[in-house]
Amino acid sequence: MLLTLEKKDKNINIITPKIYLLSLKNKKIFIKLKWGVDYKGILMSVDRYLNLHLLNTEEWKNNLKIGYLGEIFIRCNNIQFLTKIDEN
Repeated sequence: MLLTLEKKDKNINIITPKIYLLSLKNKKIFIKLKWGVDYKGILMSVDRYLNLHLLNTEEWKNNLKIGYLGEIFIRCNNIQFLTKIDEN
């Protein structure tokens, strides 16, 4: 679902969390958990509860790489925020 609002000659596109996550599929993302652990990996899939499946995942804490985890699943209620990692 995509909504468009017009405010002072500016278009603002509003998308749902599900649509946003689907737009990140097969892209490298950064995830920060509520517990202070971060993950970087490729988003493979999202289920109807917004749980995430990642590949080639690395675990980070305090900006230090802890290790390589490979394939992981993250339950949605543990996520503080996530974003796409620029490939540049």
